[in-house]
Parts: sequence; structure tokens; C-alpha cells
Amino acid sequence: MVLDKERVRARFGRSLAGYDDEAAVQRGMARRLVAQIVRHGGVDHGSVFEIGCGTGLLTRELAGSLRIARFAANDLVPECGPRVARELSRLPATALSFHPGDIETIDLPAAPFDLVASNAVFHWLDDLERQLDRLADLLRGGGLLAFTTFGPDNLREVAAVGRAGLRYRSLEDVAALVGHRFVIRHHEEYREVLRFPSPRRVLEHLRRTGANGLERAGWTRATLRAFDSAYRERFGSGDDVTLTYHPLLFIAKKR
Repeated sequence: MVLDKERVRARFGRSLAGYDDEAAVQRGMARRLVAQIVRHGGVDHGSVFEIGCGTGLLTRELAGSLRIARFAANDLVPECGPRVARELSRLPATALSFHPGDIETIDLPAAPFDLVASNAVFHWLDDLERQLDRLADLLRGGGLLAFTTFGPDNLREVAAVGRAGLRYRSLEDVAALVGHRFVIRHHEEYREVLRFPSPRRVLEHLRRTGANGLERAGWTRATLRAFDSAYRERFGSGDDVTLTYHPLLFIAKKR
């Protein structure tokens, strides 16, 4: 499936204000990712390129844990540039460049980098294999690629009631692609189940994170009622309903 990136950009742009309040899972993913970066690569990363910086969840963790002299950031949403600049202001004399646009089509910043990092972005890419090749070319020999994405159980409840969004690769499928150009130092997957008071609150959560791939078109009062009823029947427990996230995490070294 080829995504309409302009629609994705507009969706994320609308969600910036409320994203951090809703993105507890993504915040936890960023923390786990940086902990593994430090474990496998230490704290000295002179040059870092972050893909999909968004509101700065990963930027904040990188800035707080690593020693960085040069930081380049990208996001599909241009308004994210000032946010990443604020997060990096705590670092002494850090050179920052911001590269807005679709990471699959923009000109990449000048190589080499010691670390390329990304949190909860790679499942949006149309051609992950090609982008892994491009990112490998950005890294110095022995440099690290560190990223999180989501696996096939992600948002499984929403898909099960007939509102499928993105298609997600398995840990094994992503590992096979990464292994062509990198040595995988660490990879893991886990599931995190959130609870909400209603299916409509689930939809609000997804709208405020912009991370669902669902289109606004097709929602009517009747379809909302049908969604609510089917979701409660299949995934209700007491007064709550569940929503599953399925994060994948990779630390890989350039060959």
C-alpha cells in the first residue's frame, strides 16, 4: 500500500498539540531505545540524525543521555523544526540542521553520521528496504542504526472490527531486511495493552496521536454505533475496552 503522504502530514500536523498527552507508549519506546543505544554504543555519538522527530519524544531522550556535537533532524511536518530546536537547546554548542519533508524523497544531510535513530516511524515507509540502504550510506563504518516500529498485533482490536489501517511487518521480516546491510546487535518485541472507557475514546486517542492510518471518510452515526457495539462485544472487559500496541526495537551496526 502506497500512502498519501500529504494526508499523513496533515493528520500529524493536526495532532501535534495533543500528541504528547496521548503518546505514553511511544514515550516508553523512546526511553527503551535510548537505553539500548547506550548499552550497545555508549554515550559518545558526535553526529546524530533523527528521522521523524515529531514533538521531540526521542529527541529529548537522546539529548538527555548522549554527548552530541552535530544533530540533524527530519520530519514530514515542518512545524516540528522549532520543537526539536528547543529540545536541543540544553546541549552545549550543538550544531542543528532540520530537513523537513518525506524521508523517502528528500535529499539526505551530508554524511557521515555516528548514529541514525528513529522512533515509531518506519511502519509509515513505502519502501523500507530502499530506505535502509540509503541510511546505511549515511553512517560511518561501525555506526549504529537504532529504531522502533510496530509489529502485526498493533491496534489489532481496531483491525478486527473492520477498521484496518496500516499493515505491519513481523519482527522476523524487519530483521531480514535490516540484516542485508547491518549486523543486528539487539532486537526485541513486546506488547502493551491500554484500557479506555469506550471505543469512541479509543478513536479519540488514535486521532490525537495521528498514528492509526484510518481515514475520516466513511464515518457516519450508523458506522460509529456499529463500531462501538462490535468493539465492546469483542474487546470489552468490565467498564473498559482494550487497545494493543506491539512495538519492535532494533539496534544494528553498519557492516
